[in-house]
Parts: sequence; C-alpha cells; structure tokens
Amino acid sequence: MNWKTHWWAPVLLLALPALASSQESVAYTVADFFDGSQLQTLRIEMVPSDWQRLKDNYLEDTYYRCRMEWKDLVVEDASIKSRGSGSRNPLKPGLGIDFSKVVSSHRFLGLKSLVLRNSVQDDSMVHERLAMAVFERMGLVSLRTASAELYVNGEYAGLYQMVEPIDSRLLLEKFGETSGYLFEFNNLADGYGWQYLGDDPALYVPDRWEPKNHDSDPDAAWIVSMLQAVNLSSDEDFLTAAGKYVDLDNFVIHAAVENFMAEWDGVLGDTGSNNFYFYRRAGDDRGTLIAWDKEGTFTSPDWWIWRTTDQNALMRRLLLIPQYRQLYLETLASTSETCGGEGGWLWQEARRVIDQVRPSVLLDPFPICNDSGADSDCRTARRERAWSAVLDFAAWRKPAVDAMLREEGFSWTDYALGNRRAPRGRNSLRP
Repeated sequence: MNWKTHWWAPVLLLALPALASSQESVAYTVADFFDGSQLQTLRIEMVPSDWQRLKDNYLEDTYYRCRMEWKDLVVEDASIKSRGSGSRNPLKPGLGIDFSKVVSSHRFLGLKSLVLRNSVQDDSMVHERLAMAVFERMGLVSLRTASAELYVNGEYAGLYQMVEPIDSRLLLEKFGETSGYLFEFNNLADGYGWQYLGDDPALYVPDRWEPKNHDSDPDAAWIVSMLQAVNLSSDEDFLTAAGKYVDLDNFVIHAAVENFMAEWDGVLGDTGSNNFYFYRRAGDDRGTLIAWDKEGTFTSPDWWIWRTTDQNALMRRLLLIPQYRQLYLETLASTSETCGGEGGWLWQEARRVIDQVRPSVLLDPFPICNDSGADSDCRTARRERAWSAVLDFAAWRKPAVDAMLREEGFSWTDYALGNRRAPRGRNSLRP
C-alpha cells in the first residue's frame, strides 16, 4: 500500500521484525530511544509538498501527516509541525512530532510526542544534552535527550536534538502522580521575575503561566496566592507563607545548578525568568521546577555566582535567610565537585558528545549559527570555536566557582564533613 496516497489507512503503531539474526522483535524502551551512547537516526516520510509548506510557513503551527521510522519501529500517520520561538527557521525548522493527534490513545514507546530541536541558537549543538546530564547528576528532574541524524524523504536534513516531552508519563515517573497542575512558563520580554502584579488571575494565566493540563480549570487563583505569599508576606511569615506554595529547597538548588552552568536564559535569566515548567504537586500542593530548553548554558567560566539573583522576587528573599544562602552555596560546591575541572566528569562527557556529533554537524546541509544565518564560516570554524569553548568551560568553571566560594567565606571543612543539604544523586522528587 502506498501510504502517501492512501490517507484513509488505519493509524497503526508497528514494531517490524528486528534485523537481528534471530528475526525476533526487539522490545525497545524509551531509554533505548534516548540512548546517548550512540548517535540516533530518525527517518521521516511525508508528502514532499507538505514538507515544503511546513518550511515556507515555519512561523505557523500547522500539522502535516507523516511517517516516522526509528530502527525497526514504524509509526504510521504521525503528525509533524514547525515549533519553537526564537529558534524558528525556514531552512532548518525546529520540529514537533505528535504521535497521538490522529488517535489520542496512540503512543510511541510510551511517548505522546517528541521535540526535535534544530539548535540554531547553539553553535556547539551540545549544550542541552550536557546541561540535562548535569541536572541528572545533581538529582534534579531532568529530561532525556539524544542527538539524531534526521532524514526527510530520504535526504539528510541535519543533526537534531531529540528531547523527551514533559507530559503525564514523565510526571508519573518523576513524581509518582499525574493529577497535579502543570504549567509552562512563558517569558513575555518584560523582565518578569516572579513579581506580584495584582489580584487579577488574567495577569498571570494563561499567557505567562500556560496550563498544560487541567485546561478548563487551571486554578489560576492559586498562582495569584503564591505570588502574594512570595512578595507580600512579612519577613517573619515568609518561609511558612511561600513554602506553602513552592518547594523552596528545590527552587534554590535548581537556581544554583543553573548558575553553575552559567545559564543566561533560565529561572534567574538575564531577561527575566524563562525556560522552565512548574508542576504543582497533588501530594503536597507545592510547586516544583522542571528544567526546559537549556541551550543558553555554558556562557562563560567566569560567570558570577550571584548574577541576577537579586532580580527574582523569590530568590532575593530566600538569599536573605542564612539557611537558604548556605544551601545555595553548598549546591554550587556540590555541582563543582560533581562536574570537576579539566579531565573531570563534565569535561570527559563534553569531549565524548562533541566527538560523537562532530561528523554529522559538519555535514549538515543547513549550517546555521546563532545570529549569523547560514554561512560557510558556520559550517566549520564557528563550530570548532564553540566546541573549544564548551571544553574550556568544563575545564575552568570549577576553579572559578571554587574561588568565588572562598571569597564568600564558604567552609569547605564543614562541607567535607558532610554537614550539607545539597542533593547527592537523587533523580526524582517523589516522596
């Protein structure tokens, strides 16, 4: 059957016979799909005119039917669209694949959807993979990522970053529940840092705090109450009031890990809070941060550890409290210890990932770099400089942060004796 012309064919999720000599089907898992030890390959087949329309209308969110192959698994009648904000591009579009748009119950290895980042805002094309690996090592909620060569209608479309979606499946895995409220935070280019703007819920939801579930009743009044507690509670009542709505330890640890990675576009971003999801847990009714879109990491080894901490209303107040200031410093120390310097874990992982993706990146038919468009310099020279910068960051960030901690009077003796609150290897916030 020619799937291109017979769109009335039943929507199927097929596991074709494996290529192994046993001819038995392989039981793949989502972990296999995001296995970063090898470069993945995705193949998309779709009506060629639809692919051209997607690129011509890359600013639109129109879905087109497609067929996706990975190893010996095939998804018939998936849906694909252009996606992203500042990363949207007509030559190499960022892509979102929805496996359930035609039939809501359909999944691929349990996934309802898949994000394919074009990485046009990250010349190295490895920032997000490495950043999520750091989050995982630090015991925070992290998303699986892997690099993949993408072929569309048999032609190489470039290297993409596959990113695990934040959905009910992930919530169940990380929190042991799915009934809480999930929001995606949107930066509206106004420098917003969790300030209280008034008691009208429409000031926050849905534009700034976008509901991703409970669409008909996102309980926007809860967001208002949270920000009232964060901004208007007295100093004496602050911890109790704010702690009723936000997992304060999680917030500080998350912010510290991002600042270690010199994240300019995160929860303490230079242009306001950005790039996180916020899950209001049903178990204790408190909000937890989930990292998202970490291409803005690894900016500079000399990134100041206090940068923009005073521009976020919640962080500013927390750092005035000795126990949370200490937690922030301990997390920086713990992240520094975990990542290491030259030859340490992060440096070795960066070198491995760069070596893995280099050939595919250099063969990318659309060598598009951040702020430069497609040019010959982007194909090789800017890539090599970006990779060198990542390795330099991994080598020199630890000594830079350690020096800043010493300037703050941080006690390495107490830290070494184990008198610390920073996370040590938890990869879930489940109770």
